[in-house]
Amino acid sequence: AILNLDPAALLARVNTVLLAQQEPMVTVVCGYADSRKYQFTFATAGHPAPALLEPGQPPRFLACGGLPLAIIDGATYHTYTVQTVPGAMLVLYTDGAIEHSRDLLIGERFLLEAIANAERDESSEPAIAIFDAIFRKRSVGDDVAILTVAFQNSPDPPHGASSELISQPKSGVPGS
Repeated sequence: AILNLDPAALLARVNTVLLAQQEPMVTVVCGYADSRKYQFTFATAGHPAPALLEPGQPPRFLACGGLPLAIIDGATYHTYTVQTVPGAMLVLYTDGAIEHSRDLLIGERFLLEAIANAERDESSEPAIAIFDAIFRKRSVGDDVAILTVAFQNSPDPPHGASSELISQPKSGVPGS
């Protein structure tokens, strides 16, 4: 990442390294959140789409795409930037959070409902609330990780948190 902080460029470099090392396929979301500008800049490689919940709106999946890493040489990835608002919550998760029913559309619907319920219940630990809502009546069949990122209502980050902008995506990048 020191060479170029653009998420798509980073994924392309990692893809080249993984292919050279004959590593197995992997999916990933790579990105960073700017808490002062309320932006999330990211690229994906075969990973499920991040979800975004904004105040007063239903949760939605972010547009993204890209082949998993270590599939083909020369794969290209795209950097996306989403502009959000104070009070928004970003949800990143592994495929185990949506593949429990063997029907991705049902799994995605359960995830979006769980995100909405976590916000409605004003949970202090939304990732745990989302997990509990999905798996209360279902068994876990794969690894599940859920990460939530809250965009605070105040432009001042919590004590001890850094909100420095690390890099800007190149102009003309799709989605920016």
